[in-house]
Amino acid sequence: MQRCRMKGRLVDLDMVADAGGERETLSDGREVTVRPIRPGDGDALVEAFERLSARSKQLRFGSAPHALGASTLRHLIDSVDGVNHVAFAAFDDAARLVGVARILRYPDDPDTLDVGMVIADDYQDAGLGHVLGDLLATHRPRPAKRILTSVSADNSRVMSLLRSFGVTPEWSGTGVVIEIPE
Repeated sequence: MQRCRMKGRLVDLDMVADAGGERETLSDGREVTVRPIRPGDGDALVEAFERLSARSKQLRFGSAPHALGASTLRHLIDSVDGVNHVAFAAFDDAARLVGVARILRYPDDPDTLDVGMVIADDYQDAGLGHVLGDLLATHRPRPAKRILTSVSADNSRVMSLLRSFGVTPEWSGTGVVIEIPE
């Protein structure tokens, strides 16, 4: 059984997924439903990607494609196993996907994880990134020694979110590195 800490209490991830998710109140008072990514979330991911501003796409993806292709969607959804690839989605009251966060083990380096997150433009600075970041930090694949991820140098929001893992991220020649405390 996988457990998830939400609102300060441990929750069974299967129950959260079956029940439709857990409600979270953001710093601006809006509420979202947060749950693990499901196989049927592909259309919501495509729509959320299309709603992102060019600036948000650039900060998250660097040189982003204009659309999410079938192979990308398969990776983003089908490879989520809750063990080596953990992903959460946040939906607003209109059932729009407004945030996605994932953390996964590098297949060629099992001690290293990659992390990625994107928040809808109209939900940035509302605390959703911190909600999702805390979930990733709690439910990251274990054991692992470090996180290595690509981040735009001017993406200060993500650098702040990466502190959810309990240490200050450091820049390296290959991206941002977080050495995870034991």
